This record gives sequence, structure tokens and C-alpha cells, in this order.
Amino acid sequence: MNIRFAIVALAAVFPLSAQTQVDLASQGKSADFSGFGTTKPMKTGTQVPASCTLGEFFFLVGALPGNNLYACTNTNVWSQMAGLPQVSGQTGNVLATDGLGVQWTALTGDLQGPATGLRVTGLQNRAVGNLTPVDGQVLQWNGTTMQWEPHGITGSGGVTVKSNAVTVGQETTLNFQPGFGVLQSLLDAGSQISIQQSVDSAIVETRANLQAAGSLSCNSSATSGNQYQCGLNPSLSAYQAGIVVYWQPDVSPTAAATLNIDTLGAKPVLLRDGSNPETVDLIAGETYPIWYDGAAFRLMTVPVLGPRSAAPRPTCTAVERGRLWHVPGAAGVADTLALCAKDATDAYAWRGLY
Repeated sequence: MNIRFAIVALAAVFPLSAQTQVDLASQGKSADFSGFGTTKPMKTGTQVPASCTLGEFFFLVGALPGNNLYACTNTNVWSQMAGLPQVSGQTGNVLATDGLGVQWTALTGDLQGPATGLRVTGLQNRAVGNLTPVDGQVLQWNGTTMQWEPHGITGSGGVTVKSNAVTVGQETTLNFQPGFGVLQSLLDAGSQISIQQSVDSAIVETRANLQAAGSLSCNSSATSGNQYQCGLNPSLSAYQAGIVVYWQPDVSPTAAATLNIDTLGAKPVLLRDGSNPETVDLIAGETYPIWYDGAAFRLMTVPVLGPRSAAPRPTCTAVERGRLWHVPGAAGVADTLALCAKDATDAYAWRGLY
């Protein structure tokens, strides 16, 4: 008898006593479990097993949804595979992490409300009011209500600038510029902008300069007996009608005098009425306030004359009109004081006053 036939016949006569098991790891190929009524790809239980091998998964029955899945990340080491936290009851909250896990968190601080309806309720933890703004208003801090509120700014440009109650313009920017003789110092101190103004002492005369006989002091030296020159500090750039200087001749003139300041040109020195001074009108070492009339320098006061030199008292004429002549008396002798003036007949003479 054929041995192969005998084995087949015996298998048909005697049914198998145990079910054949298939090793899917070596015998399976492209397994499709979609036709199975039930599949359970991992072990389940109410307690994570004490032991495991790398790559196993376990489903913990009874845990909150999203916290059921565990993986064996090392021998006998189970690690929970974190999923989304429970969403029930978390309407309007957002997912946030504390560095260890994720959780649902409500928005607080300056932002409040659900993600679909966020509201800015503050700036730097300072409340924003609920007042409805109108066109052109800006958010401004109200120190009384202690909150940010809409507030209007005058003028479409932002800031209305006026000069002596007259509107200059409306702009969003103010530009401070130094003027002639005016200095500006601006400092942003963080909470405010400080503006300090001062004068440029190189341009504007100051009390200190006046007290120090500074920029207006013209102490001259004569290139001859009647031609004087001096320099101011700072130097005079040009003669201007109306300027005033304090002139001190170093020698008494013997004839018509001229003055040249800062080499701008020699100009005549005249009395205030435009006439030439007499010899005794200008005394060396005396200080005379003089002003420039556009062509010549004029003394601003009428000299009080006296015999401080050998020159005799001049004849009283229309040129000398208004002059005073003082003669100090010797010991036991009174001074005399006379004025050159005319009477009703237009006669000029020295009139004794004392």
C-alpha cells in the first residue's frame, strides 16, 4: 500500500484532537481585520500590569476618556499616552500647558471671554471703561474713575496751537526751534517732557555782562589827539542806528573827535543836538553813553562843565544852549552854577542858578 495514501486515509478517519494555531508574525501577510465583528488590539484591565516588555500597549478601563492609553517605553515601565483633556463643561476655555501637561484654562487679565468673543477689558491691568466712543476720539486715562475712557482731541490735526489767543494751526506734532538769542533744552523724562528756555548770552545782553562792563564797554585809545578806536566783546559786526555803547576816551580831544569801533569805520562824535563838542565836553577818563544815529555817534546827556581844564567858559550861543557850567569854590567860597539860555528877546547869556 502506498504510504502517502495511508496517511491521508488515517487523517480522514481520525479527526484532529486540537485546533491548529497560526503564527501571524511569520505566517500572516496583509491581514485585513475589517470583516471581524470585534477586534481588541491590546490588553485591557482596571489596573496597569506590573510588568511589560518594550512596545506593549495597555488600555486602562475606568480612566477618564483621553487618559486610558499606556505604552511600555522600557522593560516594566508604563508611560501614559496623554490625549486631550475632557471637553465636557469646558465651553469657551482654551488649552494651555504648565510645562508638565495640558489643561483647559479660562482667559483672564486684560483679555476675557470665550475665544469666539474675546474682549479687551484692560491695559496693563488697568480697566477700560464701557463708554461708547465717537469718531475722532482717543483712549485717555481718567484719574478720577481710574479707567481708560474715550476722549476727544480739539481740532482735526490733533493739537490746537495758539499764540496770544490767536490760533496758529492744528497739527499732530509740535516742533520747538531755538530763536535768535533763545536757547531750548528738551528732555523726555519718561512720564513727561520738560522744556527749558534760556537766553544766548553771546547775543542777548545779561545783567552779569552789564555789571561787569562787558559787551557795551568801549574803552578807547586814541591814534592821535582826536581819533579814537575801541573793540567790543563780542565784536560788533556792523553799525546799526540806535545802538548804545559806553565810551571812555583815554585822552581829552583838542578838536572834533571821531570814534572807530571794531574797525568798522571812523564816525564823528557829536553832542546830542548834532553839534561838535567843545574841548571841555569830553574829559579823559570820563565815561559817556553815546548812541549811533546812522551817521555819527551822539552824546546822550548834556555835560555839566566846569574849569577842569584851562579852557575858558565858552560864549553862550544857540549852539551852547542848555549847557551847565559849574565852578567849584575854594575853601570858604560858594560854588557857582550857570545855565546857557535865551530870554524873551532871544538874547543868549549864562544865567546864574547858584
